[in-house]
Amino acid sequence: MSTYLDTASWLKHGHERLPVHRGFLHAYGAVRQEIISAVRDIRPLAVYVTGYSLGAALATLAAYHIQKKFPSTHVTMYNFASPFIGDRIFAKAYTATVQDSHRIVHDGDLVPRLRLLREKDRRARAKCVHVGQLHVLPRHPDSRFPHHDREYYIDQLRREAFP
Repeated sequence: MSTYLDTASWLKHGHERLPVHRGFLHAYGAVRQEIISAVRDIRPLAVYVTGYSLGAALATLAAYHIQKKFPSTHVTMYNFASPFIGDRIFAKAYTATVQDSHRIVHDGDLVPRLRLLREKDRRARAKCVHVGQLHVLPRHPDSRFPHHDREYYIDQLRREAFP
């Protein structure tokens, strides 16, 4: 396992533990029990999970965890500007588990393209892949440089929804 990829006891597919970015795993761990308790208390038929940037990474982990823990609940995940979260092993397990998953990216946003920059092991870095069906928002008219601005996402979503 590389330096920046890690796993947890709850993050499994079958008997295989799934490698994801250690920082995202730690951040999700801080809210994991509350999320699972809320879903357990409500017992919904469907759950929508969403997030932007770091929140997108956490939403991805939450969607996987909720779907594994509550298989009769339909989980839909929309993430915006998500960084890479895990490797191909994670992506394959995630795709098999959370089938209604969408990744929205603003054309020109660098963050979704950045691999684990501090990762010294190039092979581990190259193995990191995105999850979810890709939807690309056109470059915002005011965006001259690769922007990771939430307002560009909101504005472009409005333009797409209400042309």
